[in-house]
Amino acid sequence: MASLLILTAGGHGQVVGETAACAGYEKIGFLDDFKEIGVGKVIGGTGDVDRFLDSGEFDAVFPALGNNSARQKWMREHEELVRGRGVMPALVHPTAWVSPSAKLGSGVIVEAMAVVNANVIVGQGAIIGIGVKVDHDAVIGECAHLDAGAIVHARGKVNDLAKVEAGTVVGE
Repeated sequence: MASLLILTAGGHGQVVGETAACAGYEKIGFLDDFKEIGVGKVIGGTGDVDRFLDSGEFDAVFPALGNNSARQKWMREHEELVRGRGVMPALVHPTAWVSPSAKLGSGVIVEAMAVVNANVIVGQGAIIGIGVKVDHDAVIGECAHLDAGAIVHARGKVNDLAKVEAGTVVGE
């Protein structure tokens, strides 16, 4: 049974949880320092990641921190967890399309109805929001966030930690 721990249980965490469920994760738990344990599948605080993974109760973890800098900081502080243990997936909603030649880093989410075209590179921790279109040969930086309906033209570049607002077009 595929199982996933999600940090945190806010709005972005809820989107990640629903995407994970649609992608086949059968057991989902949230770790959040600001929500009461037992409410909305919150099973502990963010400091409990290692305990839950070491117990074998969960297979993977996903940083659903909506703040780009906070997400990047968490991923860098947990480098061993992210790369060494190989327990941080990229999540793709079943209604999204990701080209077989695209490369998604760990901790990337591609939300519903998004398109990631040929030869796109998406850095770890990036958020490809609902309905986003990323055309061929584009590069999306680490922990960048492309909000709902954004478009990145062919060969476009989005820098690390950048926030591309909903409906914005990047490139020529």
